[in-house]
Amino acid sequence: MCDNACVSEPSEKQDDQVPPPRGDVHFATKAAIGSFIAVAVIALFLFVWYSVYVLFLLFAGVLVAILLRALAEVVARYTRLSHRWSLGVVLVVLAIALGAFWWFAASSLTEQVAELSKDLPGAWRNFQDHARGTPIGRFVMDRAAPVATQPTSQPAVATSPPGGGGAISGELLGRFGMFLSTLMDLVAALVVVFFTGLFLAFDPKLYVRGVIRLVPPRFRLRGGEVLGAMGYTLKWWLIGQGVTMVVIATATTIGLWLLGVRLALVLGMLAGLFNFIPNFGPLISMVPATLLALTDSPGKAIAVIVMFLVLQNLEGNVLTPMIQRKSVDLPPALGIIAQILLSILVGAVGLMLAWPLAAVVVLGVKMLYVEDVLGDELPTPDDDWRTEEVREAKRQAKKVIQDEKK
Repeated sequence: MCDNACVSEPSEKQDDQVPPPRGDVHFATKAAIGSFIAVAVIALFLFVWYSVYVLFLLFAGVLVAILLRALAEVVARYTRLSHRWSLGVVLVVLAIALGAFWWFAASSLTEQVAELSKDLPGAWRNFQDHARGTPIGRFVMDRAAPVATQPTSQPAVATSPPGGGGAISGELLGRFGMFLSTLMDLVAALVVVFFTGLFLAFDPKLYVRGVIRLVPPRFRLRGGEVLGAMGYTLKWWLIGQGVTMVVIATATTIGLWLLGVRLALVLGMLAGLFNFIPNFGPLISMVPATLLALTDSPGKAIAVIVMFLVLQNLEGNVLTPMIQRKSVDLPPALGIIAQILLSILVGAVGLMLAWPLAAVVVLGVKMLYVEDVLGDELPTPDDDWRTEEVREAKRQAKKVIQDEKK
């Protein structure tokens, strides 16, 4: 027998044995899938972030398409023409109207715009002088735009160093290049918006069916209802804004003319155009009119401010609710927050399109979350059987469902 000191020698078979694998054998696969998903999410976020300006231009094109389609529906109702022929009539009428406006009013309007651009710097300096006459105004102006002073011990001598003419020419060329670049960007944006809206308005059913196909099959009918309700909301928002723009432009022009403010026509048209931007547009258009009135007298400037406030209150509390009714249900505070955030993100384009975009987002939350998930009933455009946009979108959704069954 072997005693305790006897130690068995390990066999070669035990030495050659491989230890069992540790951990989950599928860990590498799961890690690869997780990494791919993370990279895809980051790539999607970067794509949206860097293409957000283009996406806003596409949304502006959708608004143009909805406007053209609404006008074509009016023509089709009275002429019994097809949708495409009615759209052609609308485009021809718009082209004739723009040409007639340019022929009759462009010359005087161009002169007033040039005079306005020439008078505004002097009006701004006049406002600064009036503001510095009060302690509060002096404090604000000094903090907003501190004036750099030069030492007066030596007289300033206007000299032209060698090569100074070339420097001035280079500066002028640089400014012209910046202006040309900005102008080209604006023209490119307008072209993208116009042709996007034109193609969407020419065959809207094609694009509606394409969007519905992205929805899971069992939700496609509901997706059509939501899409049609969003189109209805945007249409009535555009109609409301268009009517109020014309009313505000006319009323502002007449009011400024009665108050004796110069350049009443161009100032009224600016007020109408800026009224497309809720909340902030009227404030922007009020600034040049007030500055020009201040060059005559402070009392006239106060009268202009009162006139703008009265017109905007009538527009916001009477005219717009009467036109849009329940089609655009957006809390004002939420609309202002959306305008501020999107103006920081995109700039002027975000400020102009924030209100309609927020309106359709809120509508989507109501229909898809509050109604479908929480089960609450809210008044939405799909509740009205007379809503043509909802009925048409549902017809396209049913067509998609039938095509999938074939």
